[in-house]
Amino acid sequence: MSTRKKAGRKRVGKAGRITGIVFLALQAIAMGLVFYELIKFPIFPKRIMIELGAFFVVVLTVSVCALVVRKTRNSVTFGIIWAILWIIGCILALAYLRPARKTIDKISGQEPTETIHIEGVAVIVRAEDSAKVISDTNGYTYGVQKAQDYANSVAAYDYIARTYNLKLTLRELEYYNDLAQALLKGEIRAMIADAAFVPMLEEYVEGFAGHYKILGELSFDTEIERSNLTPTPMPDPTGGEPGPGGEGGPSGEPGPSGEPGPTQEITPTEEVTPTDEVTPSEEPTPTDVPTKAPTKVPVTPTPQGPTKPPVTPKPTPTEAPLPDRNDAKNVTEEYFTVYISGIDTYGGISTRSRSDVNIIMTVNPKTKKILLVTIPRDAYVKIPGVTGNNYDKLTHAGIYGVRASMNTLQNIYGIKLDYYVRVNFSSVQRFVSLLGGIDVYSAYSFTTTGGYSFSAGVNHLNGKSALAFARERKAFAAGDLQRGKNQMEVIKGIINKLQTPAVLKKYEKILETISGNVQTSLSTDQLLSLARMQIDDGASWTVETYSVSTSGGYEYCYSYPGMKLYVGYINYNTAREAANRMRAVMGGN
Repeated sequence: MSTRKKAGRKRVGKAGRITGIVFLALQAIAMGLVFYELIKFPIFPKRIMIELGAFFVVVLTVSVCALVVRKTRNSVTFGIIWAILWIIGCILALAYLRPARKTIDKISGQEPTETIHIEGVAVIVRAEDSAKVISDTNGYTYGVQKAQDYANSVAAYDYIARTYNLKLTLRELEYYNDLAQALLKGEIRAMIADAAFVPMLEEYVEGFAGHYKILGELSFDTEIERSNLTPTPMPDPTGGEPGPGGEGGPSGEPGPSGEPGPTQEITPTEEVTPTDEVTPSEEPTPTDVPTKAPTKVPVTPTPQGPTKPPVTPKPTPTEAPLPDRNDAKNVTEEYFTVYISGIDTYGGISTRSRSDVNIIMTVNPKTKKILLVTIPRDAYVKIPGVTGNNYDKLTHAGIYGVRASMNTLQNIYGIKLDYYVRVNFSSVQRFVSLLGGIDVYSAYSFTTTGGYSFSAGVNHLNGKSALAFARERKAFAAGDLQRGKNQMEVIKGIINKLQTPAVLKKYEKILETISGNVQTSLSTDQLLSLARMQIDDGASWTVETYSVSTSGGYEYCYSYPGMKLYVGYINYNTAREAANRMRAVMGGN
């Protein structure tokens, strides 16, 4: 036997044993921290956690044998190297797990904003104005709207004058479109507007887009009572020409229509609770729906609010019952519904804005089935807790908070909505890019205004092309109806991609990407339990889609009462069919 082998078998001294025990302790602490972090961030199913715990015990047993039991130079050297490698691995794992847990905590369990004034107020001047910041507006005439946001606008005017020590003149006009037109004509030099309404001015006021600039958005404390900051019923205008079409149709013409259908009035529901069923109180009868915009629309002023189609109350039968469930919060055992809201902005997800995407996702984790239901953004509806007996566009509900949109939709379908997910343009673009693209089915070949081309059939899309695919409407005869279908195809493509094992390798990056771009009321535990379920069973999901149709016309809207806007009268036969399909998925069919 060689001298080298004898030396290797030689037992280490006291210093060597102490060194080995120190590294063993460090390894045990590092592995314990990782396991503790996995318990706090339970991404893995219970079965895998048990297997992982057993594996950690085996690894530590090897270290104990090498560093404590045998105590030879070779074994201690091996044990120290073995411990160092595991310590490094655990440090890397902790660097991955802790940010991921904090990120998912950040995006989940969020309650939507209920008031309409928390995001600040915009100070707007003409694009060519010499002022660069608000403090440059000394001596300006400021315009504010009387019909809505009046108290908040006056508070902002006072705040500007006081904070910047400016001498200003206040001019009060009736509606937002009056303010915008007065600004363009030079009758006022600055205007104050709720920042969430600025995109509406771009869409509804001819010549406003591209001819204004925002000097700043204010966030300030005010002594105004909260009750004065909530919407109040709008006075009815005394007439006017049909306004330019919104997203639903071009200027002067009604947009693409779906099946003709009437409107419906349903008793408002103020709160969203997971398990209760909403029972619609009445069903409308068909009304005469204009197929083309008239050149002049006679209006009979009333004190109640904007004009609306008549409704005839009568019972609405429930064709498919709502299945029972034991626990709506157990998203891996019971069916649940999610409102997917897409706001028309880039950047921060907290920005209040119109909700241009309004999709209900019904999920049954037992049958692995998902139903996506969309409704056009211009649907003419009441917004519970906001508009009273007045009507508005569904897209405008987003301005008043996610809960306002949820309450509106649950009244349409007669089904309570459990949770919400709120995304914006940045969310879609970044998320799809991180997934490495998605495969999306297109019913038509078309080219978007941005130069993106899509063929009929399956298309592989990156982040930018997926966003373009989801936003396009002008290329289709069905307009916004087809756009809603395409948006559901994008969501379907994302769901299909999330089922692939390769996505798990990007889990941390996915969480980092959606942080700040996604809001949801689903809790961290619920999101992780869904992830664990998918990792554990690896099952394939079936995703189906359905679209509620509308027919076009022009009406006054609560949020923009100064002119008639393009709206969509809901075909409640399709809305009822959508509700029945949701119930079928809930029941396991």
